[in-house]
Amino acid sequence: MRRVFLGLIACLVAVPVLANVEVAPRTALLVLVRNDAAMALSEPMLRRVLVTARDLWRPHVEITFAGANDVRRFTRPTLDLVLSDKTLSGRDNDNGLGWIEFVNGKASRTVTISVAAARGMLKVTKWSGRPLDGQPAQVQDLFLTRALGRAIAHEVGHYLLNSKAHPPTGLMREQMTIGDIMLNQRPKDLFDAGELARLRGRLEELARDAAGEGGNHGSS
Repeated sequence: MRRVFLGLIACLVAVPVLANVEVAPRTALLVLVRNDAAMALSEPMLRRVLVTARDLWRPHVEITFAGANDVRRFTRPTLDLVLSDKTLSGRDNDNGLGWIEFVNGKASRTVTISVAAARGMLKVTKWSGRPLDGQPAQVQDLFLTRALGRAIAHEVGHYLLNSKAHPPTGLMREQMTIGDIMLNQRPKDLFDAGELARLRGRLEELARDAAGEGGNHGSS
């Protein structure tokens, strides 16, 4: 079953984290990045995108992004992140920036983020009363960086929580506004009490899996 995030939201890319973890146990998540987008993000922008996603999770989970070929250096739970030109409907202006598959109620280990959909959204979105695609390149880059970063963080959340749910507030709400993106507004409370409890259990599960399998997790 496909869970869709609707809303506004290759080189080695390693972004280590020294996190102030509030959810025990302190479990690190390795995210392997594969850039399949023809309209590839520049290396500096890709790094900014990943830092945006990493920092949203920073209070709770240590996340490291790396190139897929570098997996043997790590022994920790892994998730694949694919940057793609695909959209859910095959149209460049589709609103689905990201998705993750659920099979028999369990989240897969592959998150897909549509760079094409993000660029399509830029063409139809206004900021300060003006179309974004008519504004300076720095403004357009800011939109893409933050929209893609938040989309990644949101989809990682579906994996870490092993849930398709969209609460009304926090990181996992279904939609964000253009103001959230451009003003870099961080959700006041990323997770409610139920989500935090679910996250604790999920981190314990991932830690047990890593210990039992030697950390050698592949993609599903």
